Amino acid sequence: TIDLCADDPWNSLFAWRLFRLICCQRISGNPADYLRTLSFCFGPRASIAMPSKMVNLIIDDLESVVKSEEVIGHTWGLSPLLGANMKIQATDGGEIVESSEILKRKIVKNVCYVGDEVTVELHVVSHLPRAITVSEMKVTLMKLKDFQQRYKSNDTVTEAEIFCTLDVGSSVEIQPGNNIYKLPWTVITVDQYIISSTQIQWHNATFIQDYSVSNRTAICFD
Repeated sequence: TIDLCADDPWNSLFAWRLFRLICCQRISGNPADYLRTLSFCFGPRASIAMPSKMVNLIIDDLESVVKSEEVIGHTWGLSPLLGANMKIQATDGGEIVESSEILKRKIVKNVCYVGDEVTVELHVVSHLPRAITVSEMKVTLMKLKDFQQRYKSNDTVTEAEIFCTLDVGSSVEIQPGNNIYKLPWTVITVDQYIISSTQIQWHNATFIQDYSVSNRTAICFD
């Protein structure tokens, strides 16, 4: 550990300060805050700097906290615990890349037609040292105009505004490293849609990547 600190002092300092914080929260903190701190321990910075015994202690606590009833109703960001990216298998209409002044980012529009089956590839990167099984993994789509309105107003997306949900399924295993899941979607209406979020339910804990507050390239269907 001393040699590791000498080679990369900033990541090691960050890891040890996180460990000190979770030691305090484990005694006096609430489970929601404790879970948030635990998730940061498995980000790419801290996880590579932590000794293996420390990592094993932390993931045991993490797996216990996500089962607590006291975390129900809270949400946490996917990052840095998990990373999620999307790819769309080529559609017959091809894709159009343009810049959106409203969303202030680049958007990729995948052109498709009513009746087409589109395949969304969800890439989930796990920084955890062992496999976990989640009860739910899904991607949500919104109408582009509704998404733009929410982005401008900076309001939280409501369930009523979700156009459809693409589910990976129940009891989904996530291995350490990169995982790829394929989600088929049949286009049945004419409109413009955008992938609005990725959501993962791990026991009682809900992790969400909300693309309305992200500067990543937006993925749309036209």
